[in-house]
Amino acid sequence: MSSKSSSGLPIFAGIGLAMIWGFSFLFTKETLDHTFPLQLLGFRFGAAALLLTILKLTGLVRINLKGKPISSLLLLAFFQPGLYFIGETWGVKWTSASEAGMVIALVPVAIATMASILNLITIVSVFSGVFFRGEQFGWIHAVGITLIILGVWGTNIFSRTALPPLLENA
Repeated sequence: MSSKSSSGLPIFAGIGLAMIWGFSFLFTKETLDHTFPLQLLGFRFGAAALLLTILKLTGLVRINLKGKPISSLLLLAFFQPGLYFIGETWGVKWTSASEAGMVIALVPVAIATMASILNLITIVSVFSGVFFRGEQFGWIHAVGITLIILGVWGTNIFSRTALPPLLENA
């Protein structure tokens, strides 16, 4: 083991990544106070498309879709950017940024759960405490949490069905 690998840089990188990820929910919540969720999604997808186009044109990123199954690509487009970000954005609008972050942080747990026999029943039971938390319960809040769960569920389906064929021979 070299001295560079034990320098603590991976720990600082992990902390930085967690901070960026966590603040993204706060920034989304603040932005949604001034704009409509679909406008925010349009801006995010437009900025991402512009950046990826620039990276492709400069040769920094290579994209090769020859021989890849188009059905997997359509599933990817529907579940990951589509269903996930719609569920996340509307869910953040109707809940708090911290709740959204906690629910979405359970994606790895949800993937493991859906891969087992427990499936969706376990996920719903885990989140049931969020629905009945007392003074702030309302139908908009419940719809927000449900949409976040839907986004997590869509991500799980995508990761088990559409992603593996896309990664073959990458």
